Amino acid sequence: GTLTLTAGDKFTGDFNMGVMSGDVKVVMMRGDVYEGGYKNGMLNGQGKFSYANGEFDEGVFKDNKIYSSAVTQKREKFTHTGTWTAGKETGLHTYTFANGTVKTIDFDDKSTYRKIYTDGTTYEGEPISATAPHKGKLVYENSAVFEGSIGADGSLLKGNYVDSKGNTFVGDYRNNRRYRGKSVRKGQVFEGEFQPNGNDLKSGRYTKTDNVEEAQWNTVSKRHGYSRIKEDGRVMERIYDNDKETGPLVYQRTNGTVFTGMIKAQEGYQFTGLLKNADGTFQACGLSNDGAWVSLDGEEALKAAAYAKIAGTAITKGRAAYSQAVSWNPALALD
Repeated sequence: GTLTLTAGDKFTGDFNMGVMSGDVKVVMMRGDVYEGGYKNGMLNGQGKFSYANGEFDEGVFKDNKIYSSAVTQKREKFTHTGTWTAGKETGLHTYTFANGTVKTIDFDDKSTYRKIYTDGTTYEGEPISATAPHKGKLVYENSAVFEGSIGADGSLLKGNYVDSKGNTFVGDYRNNRRYRGKSVRKGQVFEGEFQPNGNDLKSGRYTKTDNVEEAQWNTVSKRHGYSRIKEDGRVMERIYDNDKETGPLVYQRTNGTVFTGMIKAQEGYQFTGLLKNADGTFQACGLSNDGAWVSLDGEEALKAAAYAKIAGTAITKGRAAYSQAVSWNPALALD
């Protein structure tokens, strides 16, 4: 007979004293279909449960759950075959992926806990806990690998990550994104605290092929605050506001002299301030728009000294703010 429930589910099979039992076919309103054993109002016995999305579970059911015998599970990313005993996987199980990749797990090997998720990610390590972090290794479908500490909710906490292109990150995660650590991408090194997006630095050291910058950045990845750039033996310290220079500058030149002053503070000059010579003496000067260093005297020299004082104070405060931002990692401290 056939029984159609008010919810739209349709049962077809044998009825005994008004109760459906034995082999049945159940077509559910949402599109799922079950064909197989049925007893006590639940799936019991050999059967196949086909989901509306094309996935299915086939094996022996007990009280609506896969329970024993040889089982086949079709998922979006793979087909899983193996033996179940008393509701648990036992023996060697095979996972065949759409691209032809085959992975196996021996559930009788208790030395290491293993699991393959429906998205194709493979886990091996400590048993997964629903209440406490665990340590293990995740291999994603795209061949990226994470090894380290994983939260009870499955989020990454701390460890080593290598993506499919060989880019790496070592450190801490927050909200499943890079938080504090060291990232190497295409030969460039980002070390420090990262923005909430997990990609860009908030504060720390950025090493490129031709220079090294220690700085602070705002939420849209613009320099904001202190910046120090080392390049070809020169060191330039500046203060930024949304990627715009605010004026203060300390410039250590390759000849051992150090300039402290303001950027574009005086017409006709790129910089104006005091130059500390290698012998410790000071000289009021400016870098002209033509790129020549010019000695200043009289009123211009007094202005240069004032600019140097303003710049020195600002740079000192900037260094302190940067140092506070990276205090969690002594390796990022200014030398």
